[in-house]
Amino acid sequence: MPEFLRIAARIAVFGLGVTTLAACAADQPLAPDAGPESGARFSTSPSCQVSWQACPTASARVVPNLTTGLIAYYPLRETARDASGKGRNGIVIGSVAPAADRFGKPYGAFAFSGGYIDIGRLGFDGDFSFSAWININEPRPGGFAVLSNLNGQGYEFLAVTCDDSNFEESPLQCTTPDSDYLRLHTNLSPCCNQSNTITAGSNLLIGGRWHHVASTYAAATGTASLYVDGQLVKQRSGMAPTQPSGVNTRIGQSGYGGNPFFGVIDEVRVYKRALSAAEVAYLVTIP
Repeated sequence: MPEFLRIAARIAVFGLGVTTLAACAADQPLAPDAGPESGARFSTSPSCQVSWQACPTASARVVPNLTTGLIAYYPLRETARDASGKGRNGIVIGSVAPAADRFGKPYGAFAFSGGYIDIGRLGFDGDFSFSAWININEPRPGGFAVLSNLNGQGYEFLAVTCDDSNFEESPLQCTTPDSDYLRLHTNLSPCCNQSNTITAGSNLLIGGRWHHVASTYAAATGTASLYVDGQLVKQRSGMAPTQPSGVNTRIGQSGYGGNPFFGVIDEVRVYKRALSAAEVAYLVTIP
């Protein structure tokens, strides 16, 4: 009789959390009708048995529920329609036009050249999260507002490719290569209160490339977090919650009309809760 080989087969079953454990001879097939319903043991021969048991180490992929707390979602595919079901459809104002998205699909995103999309008043003053795909065209002085209702008070999520002091117009360049950064203001009142600002920098955003950017804020601890391409790049606690600014939120421009975005924006999401790091990372994987 040939020497038996013991084979341990673990098959993760999504949603069931079970594992098939098999101990078989090398020349014996596994029974095709194995199942966890009855918990019965069975065999095709004395040397081949299959049994089912609860799987303590099953690693089925957990898909987060990214609709919970979602109060506005703009896929920006030809229109500024809100796909969250909350009816917050945007209004395109100024130099904004359909553009290719990060996959090269025509009309899959919007190019901004000084214009913006008005998405109304979102009505939150506690936890929040913002996320978007962005592609910045070129270095410019000041910031590129991704999402903002800043007008003395309010919030602003922006990308900065060059501080004013590091910018040269001829040739168009930033004299300090690592001056690009991502920033979130939760409240700048009184102007310009940097204690409620979080900034992450050093070559985070490369012009002409797509980046996924996200910011979250948990009011209980005043903790704000910044993410680039699904990775946490900065976190800060003790930041004050946002306050009503009296103006609508804009995609691509500050609430007061400054910091226009020059480049392409896609897949803008607004949540009335602080997303976890795992949820932000999952957003990057959604096509």
